[in-house]
Amino acid sequence: MLGFVIWVPAMVISLIAAIGMFFFWRPARVLALIGTLLALVALPFSEPFVATGLATLFNEGSSILWGMVLALAYWSPLAQRFARSG
Repeated sequence: MLGFVIWVPAMVISLIAAIGMFFFWRPARVLALIGTLLALVALPFSEPFVATGLATLFNEGSSILWGMVLALAYWSPLAQRFARSG
């Protein structure tokens, strides 16, 4: 139950951050980082589950891509676009 209480705000924050990243909204980078950290905090409280190999493939792939998006938002020339946005 505790995992769910942490997971829901993490997903809402991450969704807002993903939309904000698309529009280079300045607070989106920080919100994305907060949402990611909240999701990581919720993981130990989640229940065990069984997933297919294909589901695991997409889950791991999306995690890698999200990490790449965060890295690009902070440590690439795109970071300047976030600094200038209003």
